[in-house]
Amino acid sequence: MGEPAAAQGADAGEDPSLDGATSTGVFIGSSYTGTDKLTAWVYKDGGFLKLAGTDAVASAINEREVIVGSVQGRPAMWASPTAQPTMLPLPAGKGWTGSASGVDDDGTIVGTLQNGEFKEGQAYAWRPDGTLTKLAQPTVKGKPAMSYRTGSVRGGWVIGWASYDEPNRGPRWIAAPRWNLRTGTVDSTDGFFTTINAQGRIAGQLTVIAPDRTTVPLPLPSGLDAKSAMVTTEAISDDGTTVAGYINDRQGKLDDQPIAVVWKCGS
Repeated sequence: MGEPAAAQGADAGEDPSLDGATSTGVFIGSSYTGTDKLTAWVYKDGGFLKLAGTDAVASAINEREVIVGSVQGRPAMWASPTAQPTMLPLPAGKGWTGSASGVDDDGTIVGTLQNGEFKEGQAYAWRPDGTLTKLAQPTVKGKPAMSYRTGSVRGGWVIGWASYDEPNRGPRWIAAPRWNLRTGTVDSTDGFFTTINAQGRIAGQLTVIAPDRTTVPLPLPSGLDAKSAMVTTEAISDDGTTVAGYINDRQGKLDDQPIAVVWKCGS
């Protein structure tokens, strides 16, 4: 694995994704640059850098520019945009794969791992000293989740995704687990919640929910309704006053979909 190189023209690959950013405007993402091979990128100071590592994915970056994701199907961390990847520890046993999905500003990393026994994944955290901890199993509709994954982490709070399939091909129930890394506890909220702030507030589905279950609705723009609008929240400020995301509409009421939306809330 060589030094990172500037991305130019076609070398930037196809099907790019933007997956994280710092407050200073450093962005990370991934694209396909070969046959089924992913390349991870950093955009900084007006140019692109290729992250070291073959078949690499960049999933998150913190304010110190520590980047996490995966290399060849295993969770990895880059200490800086120009660093070689460090492979994160895995549980005992064979066949473990996975990816890191978030990195807190104190260096805590969260991600999802799976092997032959746990094929759909379980949530883990890597502490700043490298210690690997399995996160508490959440519930979905009052029953233990069959699969649960991490999303982002902020200020010791983690948001994720969990599912429970009713036996004999019944319905699949989806919930959003919220882990408190300081206490080791977890609660779950029905539906999709995709982002979390340093106070533990989660945002998704036109709703913000605090750890004490206080709920604040996010109104839709004029002319749209919840039956046709598909909302994805991407960020919530640490003080809870700003939420950002995007909207699609099943009835085609929006031109050039999706459209970006920002909600401003009272403090």
